[in-house]
Order: sequence, then C-alpha cells, then structure tokens
Amino acid sequence: MGNPNVVVIMGYAPNNDTMNRFSMKPRYIAERQFYACRQHYDILKYVNEGIDEGDFLGYAGNEEKSSGLFGANGLLTKRAIRDLRAMLRSTDSNIWHAVISFTEDFGGKYMTSYKDALELLNAELPNFFRSIGISTDNVIWYAGLHENTDNQHIHLGFFEKEPLFTKENGATKRYRYGTIGQEELSMFRMKIEERLTDANFDLKRSRRNLTESVHDTLFHLQGLNDYERELKKRLLALYRALPLDGRVSYGSKNMDKLRPQVNDIVNFIIKNNPNLKIDFDTFCTDLARFDANRRRICEEQKIDNPSKYLISEKYITDIYRRLGDKVIKFALHIKQKDDREVKRCKTELAKKHIAKKYRSYLLGKSLRIVADVDDEAINCFEEYRRRLAKANYERLVEEGEIEAE
Repeated sequence: MGNPNVVVIMGYAPNNDTMNRFSMKPRYIAERQFYACRQHYDILKYVNEGIDEGDFLGYAGNEEKSSGLFGANGLLTKRAIRDLRAMLRSTDSNIWHAVISFTEDFGGKYMTSYKDALELLNAELPNFFRSIGISTDNVIWYAGLHENTDNQHIHLGFFEKEPLFTKENGATKRYRYGTIGQEELSMFRMKIEERLTDANFDLKRSRRNLTESVHDTLFHLQGLNDYERELKKRLLALYRALPLDGRVSYGSKNMDKLRPQVNDIVNFIIKNNPNLKIDFDTFCTDLARFDANRRRICEEQKIDNPSKYLISEKYITDIYRRLGDKVIKFALHIKQKDDREVKRCKTELAKKHIAKKYRSYLLGKSLRIVADVDDEAINCFEEYRRRLAKANYERLVEEGEIEAE
C-alpha cells in the first residue's frame, strides 16, 4: 500500500495553568511563546511569510511562501492579523496547531490555491470541533496554505475564546484539555479526503476556476489585438441595444431577442482564451461525470426517468445566466447614466460628446464586469442535492423499505 493521501499532525501549546501545575520543560514554555505570538518571529509570521531554519515545526533549508493567512471569512487584512496576534497573546486557552499535508499528486489536483483550503476548512472544521467537544461559536481558527514544496500543506491553528468546560457538579469553568484523541484525528483525516474527492466539491472548484478565469480574461484585456477589438465591438453592440424600460436581466422577457447576443459574448470569451476554455471543458467534464454516477445509481435503484435527477443542462445554463447577467448589469448601468446625461444636453454636439464619453467608459470598465461572482449556483446545487435526498427518503418510505422517522 502507498502513502496516505492526507496526513494530519496536531499538537498544542499548553496554557499557563497547565505549565504551572506540571512544571513544564523549557521547550514547552518556548513553544508557547512562539504560538502565543510573544516573540518577534511567531507562528503568524511563519505561516504568512515563509520558513526559517530551526523553527518549531521542524522544516529547514527550503524557502517557502504561503498563500497568506486566512480565517473563516477569507484572507486576513493587516488589521485582522494584528487583532489575531493580540488575542493569541492574551488568551489563556491551549493553542492547538496542526499541519494537514497532502501527497504531491493529490495536493496538486485538489489543493490548488488558498480558496481550496478555505472551502475545505469551512466545510470540515465545524464537525471536527464538535467531535472534540468545542463549540463552533467559541473557537477562533486561522490557517495558511504552503504551496511551494513537494507536498502542499495547510498550517492550521485554533483556540477557545472562553473557558466553558466544567467538572461534574462543579461550578468552575475551564478551557478544554489539550490532547486530542487519535480516533478524532483519524476521522478528521478521513473526512478531509472524502470532502476533497466528493463530486460536489469538484463542481465547486471547477466552477470557481471557470468564473475566475472569466474575470481574469475581462479584467486584464489591454491593447488592440484582433480578439480585443472584436470583444469590445460585441460589448458595444449590446450596450446600444439594451432596453431601458422594464426588468432587464438575462431571464427577463424583454431580453428574449438579446439573449443570443449575450450568449455569443460569453461563447466568444470562452472560445478565444485557452485557459478559460480548459476550465470550461473541465467544468463540463465534472458535470458529465456527476450525471453518469447519477444514472448508475438510478439504474441500480431501479428509478424510472433518471433524466429529472441530472444536472448538466441546468448548470451549464446557469453559468451562461450568471456571466450574462454580469455583462448586462454593468452595460445597463452605463447606458442609464449615459441617457440621463444626454437628456440634459441642449445641443446635438454636446449629446454626441456625452455618448462618446460613456461608450469609452463602458469599454474601459468592461474589463471589470465579472469581478464579483457570488455563490448562488453553488447554493442552488446544494439545495438540489438536499431536495434529491429528501425525495429519495420519501420514496423509500412510500415503498415500505424504511420506516418514517
């Protein structure tokens, strides 16, 4: 058997109470200084900036940069890092520290950026905290993904906000003891691998790569090559044709005639950008694999009409709707501002000047129109899975295979 795809190594820096009661060795005191950020070079600098030889985690001789510190809400700002450092210095909680390491092939496939690590930890840490008896509302965690080594790995740290544990029939509250059992760590490791290889997680990753590629494509368009000229020409044609009255969005009735034009812009971007084309094809492949698995399950479960459980068409349509809405929303915003200015003008020359200004503004700002892609489709997909699970449960109850809970 080969090496496991995921390895989790976890320890803790004991709090002052533990060190005082057990007369901890100097190295444990020094370790606490490092993880509690009570020295110049501390855990936050290590994770955020790289590795120095001889640090507490035992890495040496290999310069490494992290993707930056992040928490549950994303990358930490400088102010957030200062606040976190202050909390670490003042906390009386044990401070847990972990390395979640991946084999080279596995990490290269499933852990491609800090966003993969962020999604993974947001999905699995709540269950892990509950398994070790820590309330998810009473914990602060922080992490960083180190990528520039043979094995990508996540550095994770967490501590309790308040002491909530009590002895039986006791009133004094304390922090959780530091040691975490192997059973909980093994389950955490298993859940990490299951989560990363889950089809749903694959869809999230490929869909995120797809939408980010669209953003990068539009945001970095510069110069006047043939592709850029043609894209700007198509965006300008849409800008001129957009209606001002009624609801104007990808699915609205008064966009029926323009929807093919919007799809044409999305198709043009995908077709003419190799990286985006690869991401889109990957997205479609993930959908096809998911649907193939659905068909297999339906066949094994003797479910008639499996087509109603398939998602490929729905989610490809959703991609076009989402990207199309971004294009439409921004073009409409500029068009409305343009028309208001034109109405104020008293001469035709002034009107032409205003129209030209806003057309130029549109073409310049069009590079940013897909800068913010939310998680609506992901949420929709997860809701769909919940509905499918509910439908399967109701079917099994109806057929008498299981009893209703």
